[in-house]
Amino acid sequence: MGQPSLVEPEIFAGFPKGSRFGLWVRPGQATRARGLILAIQTPGEENNLARRTMVAAARHFAEAGFVILLFDPFGVGDSDGDTVEASLQDWRADLMRIAHLMRQRHDLPFLVWGLRLGSLLAADLLISQSDTIDGVLMWAPLAHGRTWVDHLQRGNTLSRMIRSGRPVGDSATAVPSATPASVDSPSAADNSPDASVLILGGTAYQRSLIDDIRRLSLNPASAWSGYGLPARIAMFGLQSAQDPLARGASPSELPPALQTMASHWRGSGFPVHARALACEPFWASQMPVDAPDLFEQTLAWLEERERTVLAP
Repeated sequence: MGQPSLVEPEIFAGFPKGSRFGLWVRPGQATRARGLILAIQTPGEENNLARRTMVAAARHFAEAGFVILLFDPFGVGDSDGDTVEASLQDWRADLMRIAHLMRQRHDLPFLVWGLRLGSLLAADLLISQSDTIDGVLMWAPLAHGRTWVDHLQRGNTLSRMIRSGRPVGDSATAVPSATPASVDSPSAADNSPDASVLILGGTAYQRSLIDDIRRLSLNPASAWSGYGLPARIAMFGLQSAQDPLARGASPSELPPALQTMASHWRGSGFPVHARALACEPFWASQMPVDAPDLFEQTLAWLEERERTVLAP
């Protein structure tokens, strides 16, 4: 590894509805820069809980020569605006703009890195920027946006059960799976005086944004124009070590959902590296989570991608 990384916050002006916040994590001055990575985080409380691990990973990658920007689009993290004011169109426009700015500043191979919902947004960005993105790194990717929404809805249900004193954890009171209809019902979200607003996981969202997120899909069909080289894709499925499905599983034993996602992308012509790793869900933990294996496996893929592209 190279010199210790350099961390530098930046406020980006010139965006609609105010400024945007980003955290640059750069290689030390004596370390050769070899790649540029835009990190797309998940919004809401997951953003706050995941940030420590995301920054630690970025520092690890920066020490190996990668320049990373952890970026907060409108209404997310430390950027201007409230999440309840944001739309999917806002996020798409912000990601396209910051990707263009990053490429203007750095003449380096450009990759996009997404966590959970961020993986769907990364794939969405690839559709519109396929000629300029060299790779997409997905941590705990979701096949559909509705999976993310349903997870938050179940959390709402669990919170209400706890507040009401109802027992949880047995089959009689198991948290029900969400359906598209259930999210539209009053019980799907904490009470909000505005019918156009849903409160999920303690964060207020416009109902229209949640509807748009539900429609997101990790669909590779239109993510490559067919010209030039397709972006290389890495999918790291993350399962708690306490999960019975994860214990004793080898890297070749992919969860069915991850195997299906990888197969779809390969079938569309993308080189895909898919691997399942035991890793505690740091985006849902109040306690610090160390993920050295995830960091090392990700860095190994980044370096392998570089070697493959440079090979004669």
